[in-house]
Amino acid sequence: SSEIAELSKVHPNIVRLYEEWQFISLIPRKSNGYRVYSDLNLKQLKIARLAFRQEFIQNNLRKKATKNC
Repeated sequence: SSEIAELSKVHPNIVRLYEEWQFISLIPRKSNGYRVYSDLNLKQLKIARLAFRQEFIQNNLRKKATKNC
């Protein structure tokens, strides 16, 4: 989580939270339990972060997006 978090400029907990909320695709794991992230996951993280930065324009986007989580 730390590597993709660094690439997307977020805390590793955000990566796990977005996975839990299904803002990013399900992430496969290696036999040792480590997650295997793809370029798609990185793009999804960046898009989600961009959307949340625009909350004031999007009429409480964060509240709507997390309402059912």
